[in-house]
Amino acid sequence: VHPPTSQQDWSIQADQAQLLQVFIILLDNAILALQGTETREIFMELGAEGTEHVRLTLEDTGPGIPEELADRLFEPFVTGRKREGALSGTGLGLAIAHRVITRHQGSILASRSPEHGGARFDIVLPVRQGLPV
Repeated sequence: VHPPTSQQDWSIQADQAQLLQVFIILLDNAILALQGTETREIFMELGAEGTEHVRLTLEDTGPGIPEELADRLFEPFVTGRKREGALSGTGLGLAIAHRVITRHQGSILASRSPEHGGARFDIVLPVRQGLPV
């Protein structure tokens, strides 16, 4: 494992399957949030956070996170979607994502995208894993 030497050379210690699950959850939520909106765009950016961490930012042009859910967004069974119907949700996806990222000794934060107006998720992960938590 080594720190990145260029924009294309990113290597971190992590459980690939679990991180893939996090990315699927975030992208699926963004795609669902964009249903019925005029502009349907998702933006992802990967960069260094110092020399020991990487940061992934995902933003969309959807309606954003409802204010009443912002403080509880990563709790199980909290969802802005209905429980039934085509765009239903259980409220478990972001709780799972949060657990995976914190078990990797990282952080995940949700906010409103200042540039695009929709949801924004910032994930910071260490390049090297310490002992499991």
